[in-house]
Amino acid sequence: MTYLNIASNAVSDEGVRRLAATSQAAGLRALALGGERLLSTASVAALAASAYLLGLRRLELPGVTLDDEAAALLARSPRLSRLREVSVDAGPELTERGLGVLERRFGAGLELGR
Repeated sequence: MTYLNIASNAVSDEGVRRLAATSQAAGLRALALGGERLLSTASVAALAASAYLLGLRRLELPGVTLDDEAAALLARSPRLSRLREVSVDAGPELTERGLGVLERRFGAGLELGR
């Protein structure tokens, strides 16, 4: 499996942590999570630290409102070095600094919702 879309499911931070920790995620190239505003920076941290998402090229996090910490985790993760496209929502905690980090890392591959 190369694409997994569970954005319409009620996935929790724990569910994302488990997904990121399973070797079955190793083939994913695109992943869509969120949609219900149940996910936090803990989910982004789990994705950024995953040893199994090294080949991920696109990440969609609809309804997951990023703050500066989550933006930095996504942009600076050495394990997500192949990530080229990111679709996220800007939360009230995402400042110009966090936005700049995302823009520098993903450029035209950044889709930012509000």
